[in-house]
Amino acid sequence: MGKGETDEDRQNENLKTFLEWIKNSGKFILPIPNRGAIYAGLGKSNFMKMKKGFQSEPETTPMWKIIEKAEKEAREYHGYVTIDSISDVLRRIKSPLPKLIEATGANAGHQKKYSDMLSCVEALASDGCALLPKPARRKVWHLVSEKYAENLQGDVQVWEGVSKRLRLLEKYKVMLQVELKKVQGNPNVSAASRKKVEGLIKKYEAHYGELGKVARSNDSKLKASYKKSMKK
Repeated sequence: MGKGETDEDRQNENLKTFLEWIKNSGKFILPIPNRGAIYAGLGKSNFMKMKKGFQSEPETTPMWKIIEKAEKEAREYHGYVTIDSISDVLRRIKSPLPKLIEATGANAGHQKKYSDMLSCVEALASDGCALLPKPARRKVWHLVSEKYAENLQGDVQVWEGVSKRLRLLEKYKVMLQVELKKVQGNPNVSAASRKKVEGLIKKYEAHYGELGKVARSNDSKLKASYKKSMKK
């Protein structure tokens, strides 16, 4: 990979590299059968505590932290993994990783190295790292989550949290925009899990209208960035 002449050139080089990795290596975003889980929002238990008068203010515990704790307790109790989240899967992928370069700053053009795909994805989505054009950063988790949902097998756990206002999840959440419909259309997922997902789709579409509009908007922005990068 070349160093590129400008920050924008290098960001577009990284974008091409990442999209190629998704195309060629997205198959490795493979959760353990019957251990997959999709999730979003904050823990509902906080809401129940408020309703019962045990606390006056909501505790903003993100669902991923609740799952992380549940995973740890399950391993200690059962001795094996009961949840294989997208973070777990990405953390297991050590190779191949996309060959990215620093896009901005004094080290621009130098190759970036990551220990696993999770740290790589977090950097790609970060505004602070600025490895990609800004519209593309908003799409990173959509792309990897899409592959995760496509590769799910068997029973799938759905951890539906609540919004910051303790109401329905916000419509821009990746679970709503990408994962639910990918799970619904995945023939390798159990009928029971697909039925549960279909119920959630109906619930949220009754409130927000058709799910996926935000994802399609991000797709358009990403395609524009990609076409621009291909002209370089």
